[in-house]
Amino acid sequence: MVQMKNSLIYNDPTTPSIPIGNSIDVRNNQYSQEYCQLDTIANIRSMDIPKETSSVFRNIDNDLTKIIVFLDNNYRNRLLSLIHTDTFEPGCMNNTISFIGTLFKFGETAVVQWICQLYQENLNNPSVLIGLLNVNIYYSSAFHSVGTIMALAAMTNRSQEVKELGIRVLESNYSEDNYRALQSIQCEDKWLMDYIQQVIIDFEKELCLK
Repeated sequence: MVQMKNSLIYNDPTTPSIPIGNSIDVRNNQYSQEYCQLDTIANIRSMDIPKETSSVFRNIDNDLTKIIVFLDNNYRNRLLSLIHTDTFEPGCMNNTISFIGTLFKFGETAVVQWICQLYQENLNNPSVLIGLLNVNIYYSSAFHSVGTIMALAAMTNRSQEVKELGIRVLESNYSEDNYRALQSIQCEDKWLMDYIQQVIIDFEKELCLK
């Protein structure tokens, strides 16, 4: 069972709210790690992006909501398809990661909030969460404002892989918010708690906290 000792409060009104449960029973302690095969990565940068994209984007008056709707209408299916066919290793490039990179031209904030929206909609779909958490890890500087809450939400999931990736999201950005988030986590999985304690020690060294 995973429990949060303290709730972190976020005042950024532009950050989507992700509900975090108080606890979840964990019955499967097996964790299988997937490794991405770089030699099979398709050249996403050469993929066909709709020719009307640039003209449509010019008609968007920089309104964040409209851009997010545009991304969702045009790229949701492609992204989910890539996630379901890709293999993931934290910090490793693959088709999904490369595809997200091509979308940052529409604005980093819009892409990050769109990913948060997809994440919230798929809290009960571990395979999608694994893909989106890996996106978060790879582009950690872009996701720094939402990484903490995405990671804490991951810790309530029944999937061991999702929970480990939640810790990796926190580990990818040495901030005091992430340090406090790590301290707030209690988990019955000894291997995961051992990992968390080691990451906390690393944070304390990096941030000169002790």
